[in-house]
Amino acid sequence: MNGYDPQMAQRVWQRVQSRTTQEDPTQQLQPRIASALTDAALCRLLLPRFQAEQKQLLQHVVREKTAHAHCLQGIFRSITGSAPDVRISLPSPGTTEGTLQRCLGNTLSCIEYYRQWESPAGFSPVFSRLAEEETSLARILLQLLGQIQ
Repeated sequence: MNGYDPQMAQRVWQRVQSRTTQEDPTQQLQPRIASALTDAALCRLLLPRFQAEQKQLLQHVVREKTAHAHCLQGIFRSITGSAPDVRISLPSPGTTEGTLQRCLGNTLSCIEYYRQWESPAGFSPVFSRLAEEETSLARILLQLLGQIQ
């Protein structure tokens, strides 16, 4: 008996392949930072289009999106030891409804990303909290969408 187990070798090889093909979790941080900053900037541009109560809600979205971007920048720096290279190009805000829809789509995408985060550096509780906060922002964006005349 030579000690070679083809089934064991296959299982080991599959584990090795899965580790090499898995995406580095920090690769998605920079696009998420850019998305949060873009959403904050777009919502800031929409502020003049809303009345007092809705404007306060939108200002809250701007503050939270900016805070999330800063948090993600801190996480990126903690993991990699360097600052993220994030550049945003601000699109024209377009219609109020279209811009809110865009921000809502980004927010829903962030919620899913944050819930799936597997942190090698122990940031999972932070991402759980970010997912909760993004859920609250999604509710606000939906409320604003429902109030458009």
